[in-house]
Parts: sequence; structure tokens; C-alpha cells
Amino acid sequence: MPAPVNQPVSNRWKNSIALQRSSGYSAAAWCRDNSVIYHQFLYWKRRLERVPATNTSNEAFYELRQPQPDESGIEIVVEGLVVPISKRFDPATLANCLSLIRGLTC
Repeated sequence: MPAPVNQPVSNRWKNSIALQRSSGYSAAAWCRDNSVIYHQFLYWKRRLERVPATNTSNEAFYELRQPQPDESGIEIVVEGLVVPISKRFDPATLANCLSLIRGLTC
């Protein structure tokens, strides 16, 4: 279970995440346009998605999140590096990213 989340900080990130989702832009583009550090945005998005909703009943129901209009639900993960793929991705850019990832030596 993740550590408790500082409420004012968490509320700020929840607001940023909601604004990005409603913008229609990919997370990377939205972060760039709003001077938000992309990897911090992804960290908080994942962290807040893991925080369980407060449920005082014993019901066994979970909220399912619908993908946002720009989300494809596809992510490329290589050694902790996460590359989310937008529905409006540019094939040439993806090919360049994959080429760079393949060339990495650790």
C-alpha cells in the first residue's frame, strides 16, 4: 500500500491531471504547454490511481476507469522508462523512440 499522500499536494496534482484529461492533449504535450515536469506528472498520476477509494462498506465493487479520448491504453515499458502511446501518435516519432531504446546499453 502506498504511503499516505499530502492532501494539498495531492489535490493540486488531481487538478492538473483532470485539466490534462479534459484538454484533449497527450500528457507530454500538456505538460510541455503548462510548464509541468512530465516525469513528475506521470509519477503523481500513477500514485493517485493506486490510492484506494475510501469505502466504508464491505462491497466488492471497484471503479473502472474509462480511457480518455486521447489515450490508447498502450505503454512501452523498458527498465522503468514508460512511453505512453497516444491515439494520435506520430509513427515516425515512435519509430525514432524505439530505435533509441533499442540502442541503449546499460
